Amino acid sequence: MLYTLKKASGDAGEYFFAYKIASVLKWPCRLTGIDIGIDAQVEVMDEKQFSTGQFIALQVKATSKEEKDHVYVNPQNVEYWKDLGLPVYVVLVDLSKAEMYLHFVDPQITYPVTPKGQVRIDFDLAEDVFSEDSVDDLREKAGQSAASHIDDYLSNVLDGAQRIKDAIAALDGNNPDGQVLCDLVEERHELRGQLDQATALVEVFKVRKAALVNAKNEFNESYADLQDIVTNHNFATYWDDDGEIRRFSREDYNRFFSN
Repeated sequence: MLYTLKKASGDAGEYFFAYKIASVLKWPCRLTGIDIGIDAQVEVMDEKQFSTGQFIALQVKATSKEEKDHVYVNPQNVEYWKDLGLPVYVVLVDLSKAEMYLHFVDPQITYPVTPKGQVRIDFDLAEDVFSEDSVDDLREKAGQSAASHIDDYLSNVLDGAQRIKDAIAALDGNNPDGQVLCDLVEERHELRGQLDQATALVEVFKVRKAALVNAKNEFNESYADLQDIVTNHNFATYWDDDGEIRRFSREDYNRFFSN
């Protein structure tokens, strides 16, 4: 089987990249070994070399041309990277200089497509060069990605709490809309699951703790208010086909989270 120069350069680029990550940052680096649009996954360590539970995905492009400052990638790859749920970097490895450069794939940027249907990724050979100083940017991007996932869960919880507030504000005297309120009672299971997901991520990633506490407080306050409504209007008598209202009435929402 022919081992082409292109294949040799690609392998050399990936191995050089893994060596630099392991030797300079002292972070675990795993080469995927398969062509899935991602060549490597790096686990982010904190200042004491403990895992943060965060990861970065990277696509490695190697060159032997001196002063090359760009690469071309497929638009489909760019869209895949944006949807991956991890921060993604394109890495340009200059084998002639034994240097590598990092480009963060910003999900908020629309990358232009060339007339030949490719996306050009440009590198600043002075600013984008990989070094020990790259650690701050890598940790920041990984933290932003983790925070984004947490915020998605917390946003759903806050939206649910607001729906309860709106429903209570719209009550019509002694004749509340039983079906609407019962639907909100049922929704607590889903919202509680969202809080559990956010809590697990906060514990692992050590970010968005204050936002989590706020969402838990909003969740408890709104459901405590809803509990008062369904209890005072005797929903258990008229709307409790499967015992859910009675179970809800016994749950304790009159507490606040401060930890």
